[in-house]
Amino acid sequence: MHSTDLQMGPTWEDLGFIEARLSANLAALAERRPEAARFLEDIGPHEALTIVKDALGKSWVARIYRRQAFVIEETPADLEAAIDEAWGDPAALGMFQLGVGTGERVDRRLNRLPNGRVLYVFDPDPGLWALAFSRHDWSEAIRAGRLVPLVGSDLRSQILPPISSAMMHPKMAPILIDDWRFLRAAMSQARRARRKRVAVLCGELMQVELALTLEETGHDVLRIDGSALTHAQIARELVEVAPEAVFSINVLPDLARLCGRLGIDYHAWEIDPCLSPLEAIEPGSVTDRYTHIHTWRRRRVDAYRRAGYQQTSWLPLGAHPTMRSPQSDQKLALTGPVFLGSCMRSHGEALLDLLTKCAAKTPQAVDWRDFLIEMAALREAVREEPHRRDIEDTVGDALRRRGLPNTITTEVGEAGVFELVAESLAAEKRIAVLRALEEFHPVIFGDAEWKDVLPGADYRGLAGHGASLNAIFSQAPLVIDINRIYQPDIVTLRCFEVTACGGLLAAEHSPDLPALFEPGREVLVWNTVSELKDLIRHALAHPAERRAMARAGRERFLAEHTIRRRLETMLGLN
Repeated sequence: MHSTDLQMGPTWEDLGFIEARLSANLAALAERRPEAARFLEDIGPHEALTIVKDALGKSWVARIYRRQAFVIEETPADLEAAIDEAWGDPAALGMFQLGVGTGERVDRRLNRLPNGRVLYVFDPDPGLWALAFSRHDWSEAIRAGRLVPLVGSDLRSQILPPISSAMMHPKMAPILIDDWRFLRAAMSQARRARRKRVAVLCGELMQVELALTLEETGHDVLRIDGSALTHAQIARELVEVAPEAVFSINVLPDLARLCGRLGIDYHAWEIDPCLSPLEAIEPGSVTDRYTHIHTWRRRRVDAYRRAGYQQTSWLPLGAHPTMRSPQSDQKLALTGPVFLGSCMRSHGEALLDLLTKCAAKTPQAVDWRDFLIEMAALREAVREEPHRRDIEDTVGDALRRRGLPNTITTEVGEAGVFELVAESLAAEKRIAVLRALEEFHPVIFGDAEWKDVLPGADYRGLAGHGASLNAIFSQAPLVIDINRIYQPDIVTLRCFEVTACGGLLAAEHSPDLPALFEPGREVLVWNTVSELKDLIRHALAHPAERRAMARAGRERFLAEHTIRRRLETMLGLN
């Protein structure tokens, strides 16, 4: 859960905050809509707000969404370029703006608002409302009922009066596109009268696919941005909307406890590793009764159950067949095997440095020093034999021989030692595998570190997203997947993405892979670098076989591995 006590983003002073205006607007809102005013009282800067500079060095407020910063502040030129909206139905009471931004567009519309009409403005982000309220005095318009701020879940929980037109804040479009679709459907009365209402806590990977699938299966979906709301605000949203279920990507213990108290089923799909130990709960508690954990890693099932989460099951990853599909419009010159991913060298060095510094502060600093020397030797061994599968046992044995714990205290909490070591070795494994494939001239998409560590490779930069990524998966002769050392047992997301796009996958072996795809008919599977080289050599020499295997892999994906099939499993529908 996000806490506004953690001033992760810029301060209010950085953003141009004027407290007197905020107070005046909140006081006016409290007279008209006290619940909304209370919702906005607990606000502050958060990590989703930032400041960026343009080419001339001028600062602009930006909203971070899916790791991109979108400038939301508008200039006079932006506003002058906007087309005046025509009022459609003369009987309509109001017009609707989706996204408050930093308030400039609301000001413009209020100044041009015909008498007797109302401007409804919705934005789910309380931080943006606070910023806009601090920059513009709208207190008279709010008191007069000419401006109605809608916050949080109001778009779904409030009954809107007749609206003549709805406009999207142009700079908020990438962030609020799902709310826009909901609003347009509501205005056209295209939504069915009775749909199950659910909430999805916004995240990054897989959240969009999950929310889209829920909508496709007849649900009204409220998206809650946990990075912008406090725990109390999230609770208010859930009480207001009263969803039948709440979904999140990865397990959020605070959300599990909240849903338990509210009597709402909570489904958490764990798709990423957590470096911190599991937080235990009481088996049979109200949290346990309402929490359903679906983990991508089979070995985590028992770990969660030991921690008190009895309703835990294994659920592999998947992909959405619309978001990941064959793409041939964008022609790419790809003749060799393709790898997509970060080099991870600097990431690994940072984690190793963290472990080294934390270990030096403990009473067993000498033992930790010897342990790290042994890990340096293990690093050299991985360079020579990148496919070795005894690393977890080797690290565990090195800890036991010295009486060292499996976790270590860092500035942000406890972290698993094996996970830190394994991630520090990830770059060595990737580099070693790809260096061994130099005879095939592999194509690498990823961060710029690859240019330094493999100067002879065909480096193409970042892969991009959406259609660009689909084109690579679709048109590559084959895509190489290399398991992460800390989780060699999982079937990776890449397996489902590539097969969804009709591409040929060369996946490193994992225990569950043969149950999901048939090796040699639907995907290629390798155990050693030598095996991988043989598979690549044969695949490049036999294009017809390659295409047939790719088709078979896509057919298996469509039949069994879509997000819809995963959702059916979550809800016990198959």
